[in-house]
Amino acid sequence: MHYAEGKAAGEDVRRLIIMSKKLMQFMTIMAAIAIVLGSWLWLSYGISGSWLYVKLACVAMLIVYHIFCWQYVRKMDAGNFALSGKYFRYFN
Repeated sequence: MHYAEGKAAGEDVRRLIIMSKKLMQFMTIMAAIAIVLGSWLWLSYGISGSWLYVKLACVAMLIVYHIFCWQYVRKMDAGNFALSGKYFRYFN
């Protein structure tokens, strides 16, 4: 959002690219740890109850969202990024 609006206003957005890359790296590490520990708990206790399927669906949606975020960061870094700030208000 800030990147798209800043770039449209002609501001320097290089710092935002660096910050977004570092945030995505940190988030990826934390997500990997959470998935490993969650899988360990799941395999330890087994499948019981329908709540687990809902939870696994939510985890899958978060993984897809994370992949989309990585793609947007790569596009920002490459400089070929044409989405508006309004789009990212809805995306977030």
